[in-house]
Amino acid sequence: MKQQRGFILPLLMAILLIGGLLYHFDAKRLASDLARVRLERTRAALAEAREALIAHAATYHLMPDHSATNPRLGLLPCPDTDGSGSATLTDCKSMNDAVLGRLPYRTLALPRLVDGDGECLWYAVAGRIKNNPLPNEALNWDTPGQFAVTPFGASLPGGPSSRAIAVLAAPGRPLASQDRSAGGQTCGASSDASIDRPRFLEGTPAMGDPTLQTIQAGDPSSPANNDLVAWVTIDDIFDRAARMSTFGAYLGTISDAIAAAHPTLSKVATEAPGPVEVESLPTGDTSFVGPVGTLDADDMARRYLDWQAMYRYVRCVPDAAGNVPQCLDLNGTLCQAILAFGGRRAPNQDRSSTSLAAYFEGTTLAALSTGSTHFEGPTTWNPDAPTADVLRCLN
Repeated sequence: MKQQRGFILPLLMAILLIGGLLYHFDAKRLASDLARVRLERTRAALAEAREALIAHAATYHLMPDHSATNPRLGLLPCPDTDGSGSATLTDCKSMNDAVLGRLPYRTLALPRLVDGDGECLWYAVAGRIKNNPLPNEALNWDTPGQFAVTPFGASLPGGPSSRAIAVLAAPGRPLASQDRSAGGQTCGASSDASIDRPRFLEGTPAMGDPTLQTIQAGDPSSPANNDLVAWVTIDDIFDRAARMSTFGAYLGTISDAIAAAHPTLSKVATEAPGPVEVESLPTGDTSFVGPVGTLDADDMARRYLDWQAMYRYVRCVPDAAGNVPQCLDLNGTLCQAILAFGGRRAPNQDRSSTSLAAYFEGTTLAALSTGSTHFEGPTTWNPDAPTADVLRCLN
């Protein structure tokens, strides 16, 4: 009997030890599983919000409620700064100022999106892409971003063209220094996003000015910055827009407006010698732009100013009697003038320059640079060749 007791006691101790180890192992695995689930929920919420922002910007000009006010391709809503869930137009800062608040999920027709810790998403938008006040600078696929996002120390590559024009942030759990208990708003402790920002975000500045803003992404396990971020670049928006069936017609309206007025266009700058004049189009003068289809002159003037930099106008020099000959050849067709549209920037192009090489390539660039009378190339927009130059014969 004593021998059995001496055997049972070590056995019980061994069972307890193994049970304790299994419990500890299961607890660690459970904590790890929960952290993974929270991370997956956060990433899913950020992805859904990012997709909604891209779709909103790519279709902004097509939305019925925008047809009477600033119907511009590429605009994004102001953030929610008062906790309503909708864009706060009365607190969207001055023109070209970046703005920070919570994601306006109602404006984007989304459910209230929360991260894996149940916190509402935050949202920053660049000044040149927000819909209020209406930007007065050109908005197109070359519009530079305003946010340098530094995820774990690595900046977005490529300079201004690849900087973000919008950033989403998931605040995660409160850190030791953050108190989120006050108030009782649906999203946050107060109805003022500027007060709530330090209670929720660690790597995002207050903003409110037109300068470059740096946003530091965090790590869910960090005690100093646990914000997870996602971002949108101007390329993200126009990758989507350019694939839409309406985009070719959208660009066509601009070319139509220029073509209708081409005999009366004022000479701006001759960029090449020879029997033809290679000119930029008027930068600030939109008096020659008339209505096209259902778009009135104001809408077309805005489209023209957004895309005018992409165009060059080539015309034959009038003879002594003032007659304009058909001295130009486009794919075998004789023309008095040619309207050349530079497509999306190629990888080797820097459009902070206004040179011909910044917009045109290949035979079009050669013809424009030398004052040649012979042009060849596509005459319609092709989403499968977005960097190709598009040419139009004018008579």
